[in-house]
Amino acid sequence: MRVGILTLPLHINYGGIIQAAALYRMIEDMGHQPVFLDKKPKRSLPHRLTKRLLASIPGQNIGNVREAVRNMNVHKPFVRRFLPNATRPLLTGTDLSAAVKRRKLDAVVVGSDQVWRPHYHQDDQALVYFLDFVEPEVTARIAYAASFGKPTWEYEDIAKPAGELLNDFAHVSVRENSAVDICAEAFGVADCEVVLDPTLAVDPAFYEEVAAEASDLDCKDGEFVFEYVLDRDRIEPGIAGRLADNMPDLSHARAIHPELPGDADTLPDWMAHFRHAGCVLTDSFHGTVFCILNRRNFITIVNPKRGADRFHTLLGALGLEGRMVKQLDDATARRLLAQPIDYDAVHARLNLLRRSSRDFLQGALDAA
Repeated sequence: MRVGILTLPLHINYGGIIQAAALYRMIEDMGHQPVFLDKKPKRSLPHRLTKRLLASIPGQNIGNVREAVRNMNVHKPFVRRFLPNATRPLLTGTDLSAAVKRRKLDAVVVGSDQVWRPHYHQDDQALVYFLDFVEPEVTARIAYAASFGKPTWEYEDIAKPAGELLNDFAHVSVRENSAVDICAEAFGVADCEVVLDPTLAVDPAFYEEVAAEASDLDCKDGEFVFEYVLDRDRIEPGIAGRLADNMPDLSHARAIHPELPGDADTLPDWMAHFRHAGCVLTDSFHGTVFCILNRRNFITIVNPKRGADRFHTLLGALGLEGRMVKQLDDATARRLLAQPIDYDAVHARLNLLRRSSRDFLQGALDAA
């Protein structure tokens, strides 16, 4: 069966790219043929020409365009390898509809990530993420681990058409507990299941392939503090270095800050930091995911602006609520990192959730 995948436009976001690749692999492992629908934001011709010009002129970085394009190019080898069956860039619902027909897709899966948060779409085509371009009589509409990003629905102007579309889905699953309430209360969809993000539901063997692409970090396993923090106003400056100086078995601190100027790390290299760190400080959802997968000691700084319920849903389900803080200072960091995590118990819960999440997707695809 041919299955389309629609997610947020790929850009210099490690989590966005790896969750798409993980969902692609899940569908492939289930015996189907995934097709990545390469949705790009709809932009005017002058906008596209200006961006192309700024990306090509050396010695400047107006609007961060040149650096963003250069950093996205760092990820292209990974995207080509792990999302090999992809369409050309698709800008509109008309483009997407034509791709569904041309590829003769039997189903389209929307998800994961915050696909139902229009603020993140980068254009005004919110309803394509409710699969308005898919004819449900011909091609099944499926949502896998879709996220609203917030605990309430904030876009009343599209609530009615979005609800009508969502009620024509063959199967709906979401990533957060609050999304179940939104589906029921805002859209009248009661049959909705919470599942794991694809990065947690995919067979962990997938990450061995990714790890093979990583550079050597040139350090002993577990000897550094890794800081991956996107919004730095909730963490005391220099905290990772002080932890490395004062905690046993740690020799130094490392950090990746994708929001700061400089060349981007490849995705395999980014993942390698979670694989080999002694402990991790992060406010990233997918950063938290890879701490759990790699059995790392970690602290998650929850950022409500980017979406808090994803952390509460995941860490609550795994018995890790105590690893979350709103602000991080030295005393809190030392206290939490001194508390070991029982990863045997965590992964026992994770394995059950992985099985039920995969069962949902398998059942939805088999019924299409």
